[in-house]
Amino acid sequence: MTSRRYSDADLVAAVRAGVARRASGAEIARSCGYTSQSALRTRWERIRKERGNLPALPDHQAGIEARDRVAADASASRAAELAKEVKRLRAQSDIRQRLFDLIHDVQQAPRHPPKWLLERKATTARWHHGTPTLFLSDLHWGERVFKSQVNGVNEFDLDIAQRRLKTVCETSIVLLRDVLSKGDYDGIVVPLGGDMLSGNIHDEIRESNVLPVNACLLDLLDHLIAVIDTLKKEFGTVYVPCVTGNHGRHDRKPRAKNAVIDNYEWILYQFLARHYAKDDRVTVQVADSTDIVYPVQGRRFLMTHGDQFYGGSGISGPLVPWSIGDARKRARQQAINMPYDTMIFGHWHQLAWGPGDRWIVNGSLKGYDEYANRNNFGFEKPQQALFVTHPKHGITFRMGVQADGE
Repeated sequence: MTSRRYSDADLVAAVRAGVARRASGAEIARSCGYTSQSALRTRWERIRKERGNLPALPDHQAGIEARDRVAADASASRAAELAKEVKRLRAQSDIRQRLFDLIHDVQQAPRHPPKWLLERKATTARWHHGTPTLFLSDLHWGERVFKSQVNGVNEFDLDIAQRRLKTVCETSIVLLRDVLSKGDYDGIVVPLGGDMLSGNIHDEIRESNVLPVNACLLDLLDHLIAVIDTLKKEFGTVYVPCVTGNHGRHDRKPRAKNAVIDNYEWILYQFLARHYAKDDRVTVQVADSTDIVYPVQGRRFLMTHGDQFYGGSGISGPLVPWSIGDARKRARQQAINMPYDTMIFGHWHQLAWGPGDRWIVNGSLKGYDEYANRNNFGFEKPQQALFVTHPKHGITFRMGVQADGE
């Protein structure tokens, strides 16, 4: 039997009869003279399109239903994923909104250097020392240095970090009050120069950190408040300019736009600024840029983190990148009518005083680590820079404050 013996009308009647008796598609095809179901399906689908209101072949209908079920399941799964993503983004948005609400009042009230820093103090007092600066940077709070991996010359964890910061604060007071001759100070400047936190920019750091970065942030916040309160009690007024470093950034690679705001240290500084927002004796100024310029006793300082300077592997060491970086900064600042006298920065973990006080490089609280050891960098003990700016003589007293108290 061949299909040519069936007209379209006869084929419609035969298929309907087969569907009515619940025959399979293959059985209907054979009864209509087709050797395969696919041959019948081609003709049948054409008739269905022309006439409409006709049933599908049973097996084909099952295929359609199965396909529809698969599509429906996939749609439901995708809808669930999208709902989960929307929930996550809403939660993230809520966290960000709470954060911005938390610091809103601080941002609405711009913070500037206090008046006692803005003018050169004309004094002939014999025992007037000027204004001290305790430069805090590269604390690497939360990072761990394994003693066995640096030839036993250093060790670092959260307990050690806390002890070293306390030692730096207390030793600075002793140096200024007891080692120097008795005299007066116009408050104290405590620049926060970045890399305050260990961060997550490298997998090996993330894996070996003592605590997650946000937990370290809150712990460091408490200890910075303790340091500032101690110095406020001792020197009366405290000015805290702040710039972010590279270890606190959210992204693995450095970025230009929103580089400061997308940094854990910016959040740390905003919390610090909020804490002292109503305290007239403490001024916390958070830079929106990677640099900040501020005056001390008529001398203008520019603070940056120092990760913008590259090189230093040659025989001259880091002197070349430091000098080139300083020259470029000076040219840029001169062009925008914001010149400076001294640039201070960290990042390099090497305490150094530039010629003519053109720049000051800070040490670190962390000290010698596995990276420095692997790259054969010179050994340096953990220390922070302390110096005094006199209204007449400029930078006078200079000292590296040993964090281990030695």
